[in-house]
Amino acid sequence: MTSYSVQYSLPVDNPVMNVSMEKGKGWYKFVVPINHPQASTFTFAGLLEAVKLSGLFTVSPRLNNKRLTKESTISKPTANGKR
Repeated sequence: MTSYSVQYSLPVDNPVMNVSMEKGKGWYKFVVPINHPQASTFTFAGLLEAVKLSGLFTVSPRLNNKRLTKESTISKPTANGKR
């Protein structure tokens, strides 16, 4: 199950472009400026759309620690350009 929380931040000059989201394993945290026109009426889908519009999205560091495959399994180009 996925959960989410909304945190309100101080007023900013351009509130529509300052909605941000942080994503972790099974949770989302949205930060919405208090002076956003829809701050009190957002749904989860509305929050996702607002984050997409503003472009402010971060992923929890623990989700970025996946290792690539072993170096021996990665094909490298040879001298003639073929793999």
